[in-house]
Amino acid sequence: MHSLITNSGMASLLEVGCMAHARRNFYELRANRRSLIAEQVLSHFGKLYEVEREVQASALGCVDIQVMQTMEPTRLMNEVNRSASFS
Repeated sequence: MHSLITNSGMASLLEVGCMAHARRNFYELRANRRSLIAEQVLSHFGKLYEVEREVQASALGCVDIQVMQTMEPTRLMNEVNRSASFS
């Protein structure tokens, strides 16, 4: 957990997780239950790791790297949320 100071000056908590641990849960779900949702989510994790490989192989400047590490992962995580939604 990390604390943040909001605009009102009040402290609040933000949960910060490790992607490797999150991925492991879906990996175990797929292995144990042959879950289609877990398969879809793991596919998205692969795409996230591909973004990082592209960033590391690029000769981009700091601003462009930040854009790549923000825009595409945000889009992919929105897809993960839609894939994992049961509603």
